[in-house]
Amino acid sequence: MDAAWTIARAKGGRQVYIPAQAAAGHWLTELVGLEAAQKICAFYRANSSGMQLLIPMGSAVRTKTEIAKAIEQGGSANQLAGEFGKHERTIRRHRARLRDTRQGKLF
Repeated sequence: MDAAWTIARAKGGRQVYIPAQAAAGHWLTELVGLEAAQKICAFYRANSSGMQLLIPMGSAVRTKTEIAKAIEQGGSANQLAGEFGKHERTIRRHRARLRDTRQGKLF
C-alpha cells in the first residue's frame, strides 16, 4: 500500500511504463525500492512484456488560474499533469477551454 501511494503521489494522472523486470536505475526502482518494484513488475507482466498504465491521482491541489498560466507558458500535458497532480486529460481540457483573448468578441 505504501508503494502504491508513493507512485500515485509521484506519477499520478500520467501514463507510465511498468517493465517486465525491475532494474537498478529505473524510475520505479528508484521510487519504491528493488523488492517492491520486482513485485509490481511481476504483477503487471504480460508474458515477457511490460505494460503501460495510467496511474490514478495522488493528492495535489492547484487552482485553475495556476494551471492556465502554466499552459500559456508551454509544456506538454504529461509534464503539466505531473507538476499539478492532475490527469493528462484534465490538462487537455483546461487547454481547450482557454480562449485567445487577443481577438475581441464578435457579438
